[in-house]
Amino acid sequence: LRLRMFVYTLLAATLCLPFATGKEAGSSSSAPLELDLSIPVQEQRGFASLAPGFASANPLDYRSIRGGRLSLSAKPKGFTVKDGFLRRFRKFVRASEVFARAANIYGSYKATQVVAALHGRERRDRMYDKVHEQNSKRMLQLCLDMRGFFVKAGQFLSTRQDFMPEVYCRRLSQLCDDVPPMNRTQVEQILTEELIKCTGNTGDENSQGQVRDRHWKDAFEHVDFDKPLGSASIAQVHYGRLKGSKRDVAIKLQNPKARELMLLDLECLKAIAMFLRKSGEIKFDLVNAVAELKKQITNELDFRTEAESLSRGRQLLLGKIKGVQIPEVIPELVTERMVAMSMLKGTPLSALANTAKFGEKGSDAPQHIDRKTLRTFRMLQKNPQAKRLLGEQIVGRMSEAWGLMVMCDNFFHADPHPGNIFLIRKDEVPSGIWKWMGPLSGPLKWLFGSRSQTVSDSFDLGIIDWGQVKKIDNDFKDKLTNLLVSVASANHPAIAKDFIKLGIKVGNTSDLETTAQLARTMFDTKTYEGDVTNLFDDKCALNKNEVQSLPQDMFFILRTIQMIRGLGIRLGVTDYSLTERWADIGTHGEFSRKYRNVSYDNIR
Repeated sequence: LRLRMFVYTLLAATLCLPFATGKEAGSSSSAPLELDLSIPVQEQRGFASLAPGFASANPLDYRSIRGGRLSLSAKPKGFTVKDGFLRRFRKFVRASEVFARAANIYGSYKATQVVAALHGRERRDRMYDKVHEQNSKRMLQLCLDMRGFFVKAGQFLSTRQDFMPEVYCRRLSQLCDDVPPMNRTQVEQILTEELIKCTGNTGDENSQGQVRDRHWKDAFEHVDFDKPLGSASIAQVHYGRLKGSKRDVAIKLQNPKARELMLLDLECLKAIAMFLRKSGEIKFDLVNAVAELKKQITNELDFRTEAESLSRGRQLLLGKIKGVQIPEVIPELVTERMVAMSMLKGTPLSALANTAKFGEKGSDAPQHIDRKTLRTFRMLQKNPQAKRLLGEQIVGRMSEAWGLMVMCDNFFHADPHPGNIFLIRKDEVPSGIWKWMGPLSGPLKWLFGSRSQTVSDSFDLGIIDWGQVKKIDNDFKDKLTNLLVSVASANHPAIAKDFIKLGIKVGNTSDLETTAQLARTMFDTKTYEGDVTNLFDDKCALNKNEVQSLPQDMFFILRTIQMIRGLGIRLGVTDYSLTERWADIGTHGEFSRKYRNVSYDNIR
């Protein structure tokens, strides 16, 4: 054990050497220093402005305004040696802990692999079950302790039941909306500071003419600080009720440390990806995937961009896809670190993954989760056919919505993990003669009326968290459409050509069979007979024909498809083809007419 820990520490220290060096003092990447300059401010048209005669050469960032004094965060032109050393030391410590923990998980699997080779299959399976149980706890704790981007990585892995062990998916599903939240004091402070930015003034004057600090109660009648609706990698969401309109809203507030942690964690993940690639453990281009994540993370950290994306998605989907709900932004309550939106009252799919934690009748569920939906889903667990029917409706509706976004608007929500998809139950409203029956309308209609209401009519899908979105150009979309048509029509030579056109480079382009298997695994939600998706199985196409290079624009497309695929497998849906549906949307029905001989149902 001592030898192993020594090796892990040595490996961690080696990998962390790049993090111990940084750019010279004064570079734009330097972390801002919090400086309370106490500059007098004047009120001008409702906004705080610097007092005349004061000039600053440094970029300024408003942090708080208290009683006519302005506290600023400045990026000075030069750091002292002490400041630069402390910053690099903190980066080194965090990176060391990440690499040491990752090396511990990796090392335990390699040790098990060596020992398991000496035993039969039954003993080998028991050994791997034990190490899966142990390392799933380690990985969950790593994500919870480190927070930052590791929470997002865990969210993605929790959806991949096609190759991740079940114990990992079950444990990591906690990361979708149940990460330990910030404390109440910190949340109140962030909300107050962001409200000041919204109004642009320091507060109201009391009877003595003194400026009163602005408080969150000036905008909200009530905010539930104690029980957040959800908490994840970048932000957490709280329930609130607006003053005056009495409107229920969801308030999303960014963790102050999110930006620094995210950027550092991406550097750590890049080092891990390079190690896994060079060691041959994973034959897939993860380096470009991390580069794409880094490029997109800046937009996700600006909630003003998220508000714009949310409005665009709402305008695109509402009325065109039946049974989809998107929150509505409250424009007056949007800043870089806060966004308020209308409340969607439903049940996240992540909560349905483990209904037992909410009690037998759902009595322990939070207020925003529909208990009747929990009880219904628990009953469906005992009926695989009914569960599969519900799953087909969910996966089908998600495929329609994302197909419209990707293939028609060149813009899509790129983070559809179960915590961001809500199941919103619709209570059937009596109509016609039945509405005159009062409380008896339900039983009487069940006995004598129509029972034609399908599963799809009984719920809506809510889509939240539009922080991570992706835009693609027409040329890329056309090439993607050609590939989807080739995959759906099983045209193996065309698949190989379309791979090259898209910039997907595989080890052996002449091996058409494994290339087709790769394409089906990467771009479809359907499970094909003979295809192996388990990365740890030698029969997996990825182990036979590695993906050497992947264009950065492709990563979020793949991530979205794989999340929908994992969700389908969790709900027992293995025969729904997203590729066929997207190919149909991308070709405006030409695919169906040519290959399926059915009429194209235009999206309404």
